[in-house]
Amino acid sequence: MTGDGRLVAIDGTVSAALRAAARALRSDGHKGARLSEWDASSIFSELAEANDQSIPSARVLLLLYATDLAFRLKTEIKPALAEGRTVIAAPYVRTALALGRAAGLRGDWLHNLFSFAPPAYESHLITHEGTVVAHDRSGFVEVASRYVSRSQRGISHDRVLQRTAAFMRKMRHARRY
Repeated sequence: MTGDGRLVAIDGTVSAALRAAARALRSDGHKGARLSEWDASSIFSELAEANDQSIPSARVLLLLYATDLAFRLKTEIKPALAEGRTVIAAPYVRTALALGRAAGLRGDWLHNLFSFAPPAYESHLITHEGTVVAHDRSGFVEVASRYVSRSQRGISHDRVLQRTAAFMRKMRHARRY
């Protein structure tokens, strides 16, 4: 990427915590940073408004997230970086990887899917110990975990959230993304 801009990734399982971390970074060290949030392309908003009875699989949800991230990179992130600005992406790649693993998707498939995404200059993982409760229903993990729990019989919404949080904690020491 050209320019002196820096990409800062904030990943985690609870959207309210991601937004709070992004606000904190913007006020404390990354003043003037641009914020890039999920569903910039409105794919998930349109999915929520669809009146059909089909429930997307975890694989489809991750493909949609990758499409939305590609849109964010093209329209928000890369242009700002080229201008020398800092961009805070909340969430970025690790959130999707953790949800995909929690839903039973293979790690190599997920890493291949997101191989187009440039690594972040700085990365923050917002992990939660104990039970994860999704009071905020507006984040990627909250929305996708409801679909996953409906498409995979026998796994509750709360269990998907817990498994995603567990994979997120494992990623704390991973070198990829």
